[in-house]
Amino acid sequence: MLKIEKEIYQKILSNKNKENNFDAFFYEIENYVKNLKLNRNLNKILVEEKIEIIFDNKKNSFLRGKIEIENNSKKIFIYIETLKKAAKEGIFSLEELIEIVKAHEYFHYLEYSGKIDLEIVERKKSRWWDKKRAIDMDKLEILCHHYVKKLLDLSISPVILDYKNKEKI
Repeated sequence: MLKIEKEIYQKILSNKNKENNFDAFFYEIENYVKNLKLNRNLNKILVEEKIEIIFDNKKNSFLRGKIEIENNSKKIFIYIETLKKAAKEGIFSLEELIEIVKAHEYFHYLEYSGKIDLEIVERKKSRWWDKKRAIDMDKLEILCHHYVKKLLDLSISPVILDYKNKEKI
């Protein structure tokens, strides 16, 4: 994991005092992603899973993509105008950004469908009688970004897109 990625991830978690042992969590996500069966042919997987890709030209100021799962319908929406704007920053090309969005939303599909174990991003129960497993959304997004980096063999995590212009790390 690159130093800048670790610093960004640490900042995400420390903003809400969620994680005291950052190194242990980073080690855990490295091993988790390493142990996932990464099939590098993402487009083939999307076809097999019957996930439709929809390119949307509407201007959306912040969303790069989203997944909708309803009944037997699974759709990944890719917001091209937002990606064109992000591509101008020069970190990733438009083509890379499209693949990043597909991979990111596919991870969420795996999450929603229960095809991956999310134990490492569960919150500790706040009360002994709590029955529900709660997911720590910040940790989930960190895991998702790291999954995308490994799946697409990127040199840097896509999390950099969310922090490049917002602040200096």
